[in-house]
Parts: sequence; structure tokens; C-alpha cells
Amino acid sequence: MPAQRPLLVIFEADACEDCAALHQQVLSLPEVRGLLERFDIVRLDAGDAATAVIAPDGVGLTPADWYARSGLSRLPALLFFEEGGKEVLRTDALVLRQRMMNSLLYTLERAYEKQWTYQRFARSKSIERMR
Repeated sequence: MPAQRPLLVIFEADACEDCAALHQQVLSLPEVRGLLERFDIVRLDAGDAATAVIAPDGVGLTPADWYARSGLSRLPALLFFEEGGKEVLRTDALVLRQRMMNSLLYTLERAYEKQWTYQRFARSKSIERMR
């Protein structure tokens, strides 16, 4: 089902220090929150093997199964989807302010439609900031 806004799925865990740091040091920043308001956001426990969810591709599974199927290996892990449900970006690397801003803008500005990689987009944003 097409959505009105892009989707951000955040896989995390309760005892995950990096997950807590993402919330405290990145997601709480006003400039990040401003962009997040333009997304639908789903937070999932990567270890939850009981709750049924439906992924954007229509497959029903648990958060633990989805995380395992995704091939991601660290938490927190972020999946970005465009309004039609197509995944456009993923990361389980360390996400600080600028990487989060670039990831959100990459999705919102639909840079993937221009066949831009995330790296090319991030570099272009860096050059813009330097000017």
C-alpha cells in the first residue's frame, strides 16, 4: 500500500548503548527532529520473535526475523523506504548528526531516483556546506 510519507524503520534493543546514544545525541537534535516529522517512523526490537509485523514488501514476520533477513549486523540499524515501499537506504554503521541528516535528506529529496549513491549525495551536501 502506498504511503503518504517515507518510512524509517529503526531496529534497536533495550540494553543497546549505541541505540540509547542515537536517541540522546542524534534523534533529539532539533534539525533532525524537523526532518523526522516528514517520515512515518517504526521502532522495532531486533530480538522480538513474538510480535507480528508486516514489512513494506507485504511479508508478515517478526521483528527478529526481519532483522535477520535484512543482513544487518549491528544495532541500531536503520532502513529507509520511499512512499511506495521500496527500500532506498540502509545502515547499521555509526550514525551521528551529519550522517542522519544526509540519510533523511537522501530519502526526502529522492536522490535515489537520479541513481545517486548515498556517498555521492553526502559528498554533494558537504560541498554545499563548504560554499
